[in-house]
Amino acid sequence: MKEINRIIGLIALLLLLVSGVSAISDIGVFKQGEVVQLIQICDSCSFVNLDSVSLPDGEIIIFNESMTRASFTYNFSFSDTSQLGVYTYFVCGDKSVLVCESLTFEVTPSGFISSLSSLSLIFGFSIIIIAFALVGFFGGQRLVKDESGKESVKQLLGVKFFGYGVALIELLLLIFLLYLQSLGVDVSVLLNVNFKVLMVLIGFIGLTALFLFMLKLMNPSDDLKVGDRKW
Repeated sequence: MKEINRIIGLIALLLLLVSGVSAISDIGVFKQGEVVQLIQICDSCSFVNLDSVSLPDGEIIIFNESMTRASFTYNFSFSDTSQLGVYTYFVCGDKSVLVCESLTFEVTPSGFISSLSSLSLIFGFSIIIIAFALVGFFGGQRLVKDESGKESVKQLLGVKFFGYGVALIELLLLIFLLYLQSLGVDVSVLLNVNFKVLMVLIGFIGLTALFLFMLKLMNPSDDLKVGDRKW
């Protein structure tokens, strides 16, 4: 039973560590050249104006135009998205008094989360590599007793190969992504695909652990078939 708890704990650790990096934008990430709907929600405003938009290079475009109203939502179509990076737009509405607010969105070549810095890539992938290596190390061994009562460590090669194998693949992928970044290639698509694959793997581990747990509940006597095991 302790082994099941250990596997579940490792799954929780993976879910905590292998998480996507949240976008730094308020309304989302958009593809370069795409028309972006700038939005603001205000349930007590009779009007909301788009004051200005600050481009990634620091240039500020003055609008001072009314945004289109639809119930409590106000929007404005913004098409000058040729630059890559974070845009900031400023809106003002009449919440009893004039109130102004700044919101952001990000533009990338693919419309996905922008590529991380090399340092962030190394840090993030290091956590993933260590996490799966821990799965291979701790999940790949079991303490058992033989008929004479002597304790020994049983190696679970399948779990070891899985944990160490994923860790090795992530290490090679990190090296490849750093190489692409050195060439100026946007790696956001690969990062998103890698994240989805990792979540599938974690889900597979979780389902396997749940299956083993259910089998153990249904057949508690199985623990005695290979001797008195210490969990």
